[in-house]
Formats: sequence, C-alpha cells, structure tokens
Amino acid sequence: MGNHIKEFYNHGEKGISRAVAECIESGYRPLSMPEIINIKIDSSVQDKNWSHGCDSISLRIRGNGKTSNVSHKGGTELVFISHDYLPSQCDIVDRLKEYGLGKYGYGNILPEDFQRLLRLEDGKMNFVMAREDMWPNDIYGIDTPTKKHMQEFGGKIDGVDMIAINHPEIRAFLTPEKIEAYLKKHKTVRLLGNDIGIVDYDDRSVMPACRLLKVGGYFSGGSLGFTGSESLENPSRIRRFIGIRE
Repeated sequence: MGNHIKEFYNHGEKGISRAVAECIESGYRPLSMPEIINIKIDSSVQDKNWSHGCDSISLRIRGNGKTSNVSHKGGTELVFISHDYLPSQCDIVDRLKEYGLGKYGYGNILPEDFQRLLRLEDGKMNFVMAREDMWPNDIYGIDTPTKKHMQEFGGKIDGVDMIAINHPEIRAFLTPEKIEAYLKKHKTVRLLGNDIGIVDYDDRSVMPACRLLKVGGYFSGGSLGFTGSESLENPSRIRRFIGIRE
C-alpha cells in the first residue's frame, strides 16, 4: 500500500469503533465500499486487498418506511444504503447499537430516524430499494447465470439475466462501467474465477436493522464478493478497515 493508505484493525469488543477512531485520529479517512472497490480495481490481483476482506463505513439499513419514489414497488419494507452517512463517526458501533443489538448482531435505529434517512436518497451516495426487488443471497455468474439459477429461475428475474452486473444491490456500489471493470478483474484471480457472491443478512426486526458493508477476499469466503458485515459485536472476528490520508 502507498504511504497515503493505511490499514486499521479491531481490538476486542469495541473493535469497530476503536479501529475507525484510530483511523480518524491518525489523520486518515475510513473508506466506503465504492472507494474500496476502486482501490481493488487499481491493484494487482496479488495485492492483499484481493486476498483479504475489508470492512467499510458504508451502511445498510432494512426497515419499514415510506418513499415518494414511484420506482419502488408496493409494500413498505425498504433497504437504505449510504456511502457517506458515517464517514467521520468515531463511535460508529455505539451509534448503531444505541437501541440494542439483534439476535445476529445487527444494530437498531428508531423508525423516525430511518424515515429521515430515506429522504437522503440521491441515487449517487444514498440509495433506497424495495426489499421485494432484491435478488436472493447467492453466488452469481459474471458472464452467464449459474447452473443453479438456470434450474430454479430459468436464468432470469423479471426478464433480466441473473448475472452479477444486473444485481439490484451491486448497482448501489458503483457505476455500471466500474462494476464491469471490477468483475473483469475478479475473473482473473485464480481462487475466485467466474462467479461472485452477493449476500446480505436477512435481518427481521421490529425496529430498522443496521449493518456495515464489507468487500470479501478469497481468504474470507472463496468467491465472496459483497456482503452485509458480520455482527457489530464479535471480538473473535478480525475487522479490517482502510484509511486514506487526503
């Protein structure tokens, strides 16, 4: 890594907050998911960023809410993804678990706060999607649908090929051009190949459920690509953030 980029790791139960605080206090800015993916695009496939997963400060919240965007189908269960909501927060875990942690480690926020966040939607750094529009958590083909998706769905959802670049959630990370560049490089990594995992936790909570997003590496799940992060309180898991000095 260059001198302007540095890694920060968790330490114990306050690991995520401590890692982010250390990053900020050292004069670095913790990176969002799109920024991490851009670094991977520009890195050699032998680089550590391809072999090891990396946590981001990008946020995913699932809950019931209302939006005026008519492109969201019926129903009120929505997914909010933001890449700029928490970039300077040292107490990131405390904020996400202020109203308690769910069974599998997700944080909770108040419904009125979720509704407020939905109004930040701009299609650039903040995205809102209907939960019913989301595709299954699974391994996706990069060039063609997987055998499993051909057997179960005929290779299409709503007439769209079930390949990674068409996945609704992946489009909240990068432009189609950047996604194409990332997937092209992904195929050249020996232990990854022509498939990529796009998974998220199916959190179900009375209150909106929050997680940080991460980008996987081949040491953290084989073909794992993009995922909702693991428990906000799991000191046994190594959490790795990347900071950039600007």
